[in-house]
Amino acid sequence: MTPAKETAARHLWSAIREVADRGASPRPRGVSANTADIIKNGGAMVHVVDDLLYALDIGHVGCRDLALLAQIPVHTLYWRPSASARNTWGGDGLTAVQVAVLLVYAERWALPVDPEPLVLAALPALRAKKLLTHPELAVLWWAKERHRNDIKRFPDVDLADCAGSVELPTGYRACAGAWGLVIASPKTGKRPWRFEVELSGALTPRPGVKS
Repeated sequence: MTPAKETAARHLWSAIREVADRGASPRPRGVSANTADIIKNGGAMVHVVDDLLYALDIGHVGCRDLALLAQIPVHTLYWRPSASARNTWGGDGLTAVQVAVLLVYAERWALPVDPEPLVLAALPALRAKKLLTHPELAVLWWAKERHRNDIKRFPDVDLADCAGSVELPTGYRACAGAWGLVIASPKTGKRPWRFEVELSGALTPRPGVKS
């Protein structure tokens, strides 16, 4: 894992712990405040996605962190010029479909977000295509695969200095240790999860936190 991905994995683990520490919470939040503009514009600049994530109150994990871990390329997006314009301007950003992918993965990684508004907006374009990328398949199959993706591992990142194991109100679990970060869906059984906790090198969970 590259240094940038290690940093991103650390930020994700920090966000997961922050959510877990808050305990019981309302239903995962949607993105209605930003959805209309993202759909209308066909995407969003990185800082807009960062604002969206901040509004969802999922800790200090940013657009670039999640995009890197999800292997979503950040593009230079340009505002469409008018017919008479000679130039335009742009910046780093994600297309609307990529933002949908980002939120689908964020939900799989235990963050309490609701990707549905952007997923529904992205589906017509995906259903019109004959060939899809793996992240696009994650959006296409989001409804049938939701909360059923078992175990996701981010190996080769040493988190021994902040090792531990947490369970979130949504039923997701995560642990981190010398051998990486592991996230399990609510469908993962207790025995395989115990094995993952031991394998990761996670320390004994903090008092009051189940493993």
